[in-house]
Amino acid sequence: MPSFAGYSVVEEIGEGGFAKVYLATSDQTGDAVAIKQFLSEGGAELDKIKAANEVAVLHKLGEHENVVRLLEVVPDERGIDSLVLEFCGGGDLIRLIQQGRAAGDERFNFGVWRDVVTGVAHMHACGIAHLDLKPQNVLLQEGSADDDDGRPGRAVVCDFSHSCIGIQVPPEQVGAGKYMAPEVSSGAPYAGAPADVWSLGVVLYTMLTAKLPFEADGHKALGQWQRVDWFSTPLNALFDTVFVVDVAQRATLSAVQQSAWWHAMSGASSPATAPSGGAPSPLRSRAGQSAGGEGGSESDKFSYQEYDTPSDAEEDLGGGSEGSERGVPRFVPSSELSSLQVDDR
Repeated sequence: MPSFAGYSVVEEIGEGGFAKVYLATSDQTGDAVAIKQFLSEGGAELDKIKAANEVAVLHKLGEHENVVRLLEVVPDERGIDSLVLEFCGGGDLIRLIQQGRAAGDERFNFGVWRDVVTGVAHMHACGIAHLDLKPQNVLLQEGSADDDDGRPGRAVVCDFSHSCIGIQVPPEQVGAGKYMAPEVSSGAPYAGAPADVWSLGVVLYTMLTAKLPFEADGHKALGQWQRVDWFSTPLNALFDTVFVVDVAQRATLSAVQQSAWWHAMSGASSPATAPSGGAPSPLRSRAGQSAGGEGGSESDKFSYQEYDTPSDAEEDLGGGSEGSERGVPRFVPSSELSSLQVDDR
């Protein structure tokens, strides 16, 4: 096991082609943290470049309750920076979807998705586009997910390995194939913020249905998303403004936050009820985000899963990335990696 000044490594919890992630505890406070060490096949020089890039993005983002926190940068035994990240013990959105608690419940899903949108809005305000938004890249703090009301802890956006500082993004294809906007694979420079809005729409649809909104790439290229009978009218209207191929006509993030569905969910005080004949709405509404705790329990065994090729992700959850390499880890319970039918093929 490697050593990092001020931390005691407990175990390796993830490995990819470019980094390893370790569960560790702070020698000073005893708090659980995740430490990402860059270990690419390209050698030390590439590791230094990758570390510097992620540190730059995270420092520019600063602290925000819906963005995973960079706690410290510590050198490894080679003198290359490693990232000490907050540990999120509540799992990720894939886990939440697989548990089936939120199926058909617009109100519940809005509570989580609102956190994600808020985190992405902060990124955009800082001049950064995420470019790899998907359920695997949203972590949940330990909260009340196992309580009677089923509410998860605070949601935070993670994994900034594809994030771009600036308005225009180089034409390299990045992100998860079925979650990324059509223009990302066009081969031309594109604006990062509208691409994130599209991906946020796919994330919300997947949270609600455990399916992807497009039956085939041809449908995505035309913005033809699969309608769901039990979606409310305001939700259908929101998707109609998000899944727009023409970037100039696509809803902005601000427009999403001003949409009729956003206002209906924000102002509601009772559980969402699916239209007659639709999916059930088994959960009470989420009243607000929970700060949750930090640290995991022994009963909730986890792994930080990193994907380094599209095929790796396709074999698991279908959230793989195309183009550049993987970076910040995301929390995926190892026993649940293959059950969700949102393949990226």
